[in-house]
Amino acid sequence: MTVLQVIDSREGFYGAENMVVSLAAGLRRHGVRSVVAAFKHGPGRCGLELLDAAASQGLTTEVLDCQGRWDYGTIIRLRKMFDKHEVAIVHSHNVKANLYSRLAARSRPIKTIGTCHTWSMETKKDWLVSAVDRFTLRSFHHVVVVSDKLLAQVSRFGVAAKRTTVIDNGVLQSWTPTNVPPLSAELGLGNRRLIGSVGRLVPEKGHRFLLEAFPGVLARVPDCVLVLAGDGPERSALESRARDLGIAGQVHFIGVRNDISNVLSSLDVFVMPSLVEGSPLALIEAMMAEKAIVASTVGAIPQMLQDRISGMLVPPRDVSSLSSAIITLLEQKEFSLTLARNAGRTGGERYSADRMAERYATVYRKLLRG
Repeated sequence: MTVLQVIDSREGFYGAENMVVSLAAGLRRHGVRSVVAAFKHGPGRCGLELLDAAASQGLTTEVLDCQGRWDYGTIIRLRKMFDKHEVAIVHSHNVKANLYSRLAARSRPIKTIGTCHTWSMETKKDWLVSAVDRFTLRSFHHVVVVSDKLLAQVSRFGVAAKRTTVIDNGVLQSWTPTNVPPLSAELGLGNRRLIGSVGRLVPEKGHRFLLEAFPGVLARVPDCVLVLAGDGPERSALESRARDLGIAGQVHFIGVRNDISNVLSSLDVFVMPSLVEGSPLALIEAMMAEKAIVASTVGAIPQMLQDRISGMLVPPRDVSSLSSAIITLLEQKEFSLTLARNAGRTGGERYSADRMAERYATVYRKLLRG
């Protein structure tokens, strides 16, 4: 069986991209061959970081050179890929990939499956994009969602329950926690304690609230530094906000990293202050890295972490609670270590790439049996 994994990867290698590579690599153990296709945006390798990661895992890759917002030629190119690789199933991820994959598969004996990673309703544009996705997914043979909350959403918007499955995300990376903090050495921070977050620098990730919480942390724990890994359209605004708050010297924007395991291994506390999430891969990575975690109560996060057992949960946008939780983990070392160990155990048991791949392989086989 060959499955074509299609994704629109516009902003770099983050959660959905990591999931696709982990899934495609994990499926090999279950007798499923994956070809990974990504849309190319602009000059150079924009949008293709995912394919580099996939190739490093020995996966077959394809480039979808889409010209503009609408390009009928992309449908033709997808159909050629179907024939070239003898594709039985096209599995798409994100709105653009879902739309083009569904159109390309029309009048072909190919099953369609789409994974809904998250829907943001923060702005009118977000709502319109999600509406297009909802309309497209209604005609798919099967839809996978990454959390019970998303299952309720897709059901409410007309996707039949019998064609929908909840499958937890998983990661391929095998984490080996280390006592050596390479990031501290790289940044010349000595023995200062590191608080960090990993993700796209976009409004829905809530980094502004983490910056606003950080002065309160510094007032109690002055020997700490905040590290933000990732890039995006909010970077300049966040850097300006750090200057306004008088904490620019204690905040390091380190951009997109290819060594997330090193970044996570260096952190004393991992923070996910998101306003919108599905089943975030960065959180799973932090759990598997056995990190003390503070995260907001959005999306599937409350099902992934138990408050004060495997992490600290706080309401989104609540600067005071965010600051207090970080301080607690920095000041109470034994409590912090207990939460980190529990997070690692949960991550390893529930969010492995192999477990995710096994469940997807089961869905694929059911689709092909009709």
